[in-house]
Amino acid sequence: MSEIRGAIPGSTSADDRMRLALDVLPVAVSWCRLGDGRVEFVNRAFTRMFGLALADCRDVFDVVSRTFADPGAAERHLAQAIKDISSPHERRVDIPEEELLCRRQDGAQFHAAFSVSLIPEAGMCLAVFVDITERKKRERTLLTLAERDPLTGLKNRRSIEDALSAAVHDTFGLLVLDLDGFKQINDNFGHSVGDDVLKEFARRLSRHFRESDVVGRLGGDEFAVLLLPAMSTQDADRMIKRLYDALEEPFLLGEATVQVAFSAGYAVHPHDASSLIQLFRVADARMYEAKRDRRLAAARGAPTPFGAP
Repeated sequence: MSEIRGAIPGSTSADDRMRLALDVLPVAVSWCRLGDGRVEFVNRAFTRMFGLALADCRDVFDVVSRTFADPGAAERHLAQAIKDISSPHERRVDIPEEELLCRRQDGAQFHAAFSVSLIPEAGMCLAVFVDITERKKRERTLLTLAERDPLTGLKNRRSIEDALSAAVHDTFGLLVLDLDGFKQINDNFGHSVGDDVLKEFARRLSRHFRESDVVGRLGGDEFAVLLLPAMSTQDADRMIKRLYDALEEPFLLGEATVQVAFSAGYAVHPHDASSLIQLFRVADARMYEAKRDRRLAAARGAPTPFGAP
């Protein structure tokens, strides 16, 4: 123990010990003087994160302008922090953590959790940055999994139902679509080709709707589109006709060439139904009626009808 004590200089001040301790932390730390904002310390993690050493930092405003994608947001955060000091004799004021977009010296941007502690008694402001890039990626992945169909990338059933519920006080259209003969595609070409058909159908389907519309896959070979604002029945028929035209071109999937057809049904809320459950029933009934009419027309050798009744 005496050897360890001898290895530590007796003249090391409390300030030096704090600097040494902060310098080995895995999070980025800097502090400045409250009076003139002069930066007095940045640790090694700060230099790695931003590419700035202490010699590169003049004052807190210089650091803010070089480390935040939106310096104004950070300055407002600091201004509020200073305003919250009710007395210069307060020992410490901690400002709640905030997520801000930061940038490195090469221009690359990343998200960081930014927190500030003001220590009026010592005349200093301590800032801590934690890189949360990986956490944000995980959050985006989880959000995508929660909202998107993993096969097609379209909105999933839950997202479609949530969008419908959010629009319940508006006039909107619901279009439901079902692929014709999809089981035969799976049986003849295999499920891998079947999956490719669904992905290509989703891609072509998405191209034909407005930015305000919500296109999704309900499951299996069933799709739905929330149309905001609602189209008239005549406009919906014309749009369905355009979809049929777009699908006349065969799907070229590897060595397989697949011809795809679908049936569609359209209903308008609240004209056709006031509840979402009933609206789905009306749209489904019209879709199956269209599917039946197509089969009957095909059996007679007549041109198949394209629109929902």
